[in-house]
Amino acid sequence: MKSLLILPALLLLSVDAFADDKICREDWSYGLEKIIQEQCKDGDLLWVTFTSTEMVNTERAESIKAKHCSFEHEISLTKRPNDDLYLQCILNDNEPRKERLKD
Repeated sequence: MKSLLILPALLLLSVDAFADDKICREDWSYGLEKIIQEQCKDGDLLWVTFTSTEMVNTERAESIKAKHCSFEHEISLTKRPNDDLYLQCILNDNEPRKERLKD
């Protein structure tokens, strides 16, 4: 009987642990890095839309993915029929990863 009461309590606690997670949704722009730093928090779902009129969308999406996404969670890069590209991932850190300088 005790174990039956413990299970619902654990479920309630685990759901509450994720209550602050938000969706940080933005269209790609040259100011995206600053927007991520100022408006997004670690653990948020980062959702970036790259419109079909922008050139080199895949390269830009890969750059954002490398700098901000957690590789411990699924990263989705989806091309839509209208050629828009959607990047969705869990934000690892709102500060971008630093590139290693070559010696």
